Formats: sequence, C-alpha cells, structure tokens
Amino acid sequence: MHHNWWTDVLVPLLGFVITIFLLIKFDWAAQFTQMVNGQRHLNLLAIGAMIMGFIIMPALLYWWNKKSLRSRP
Repeated sequence: MHHNWWTDVLVPLLGFVITIFLLIKFDWAAQFTQMVNGQRHLNLLAIGAMIMGFIIMPALLYWWNKKSLRSRP
C-alpha cells in the first residue's frame, strides 16, 4: 500500500495545530457568560445546551444503539 506523506502526516498535523490555535484564541468567558448591567452572569442556557449536546445525547444514543443491536436476531 502506498502512503502519501502529505495526506498521512501533513494534513493531520496542520489540523491539530489549527485546532489548538482556535481553542486558545476562543473567548470561553463570553461564550458561557452574559453581560447584564455591566456585570457578567453565567449563561445557563449555553451551559445546559453544551451538557445536553456533548454528554447526555451521545450517552443516550450509545445506549439506544447498543440496545437495538442486542435485540436484532
């Protein structure tokens, strides 16, 4: 099998570097807080949506898929 250095090494490395850069430069405080009368307060809707989308839904879908695969003949 022929391996291509550009697609096997360079593209994943570039993707990793860009991901790290974006994670560092992202304004996490603004994402999960909101300004009310000049003061920052937790944005509970954003935090709840993140928990639902990244923890609860994948866990439920994993459980549902595992259950449905077990019940197949």
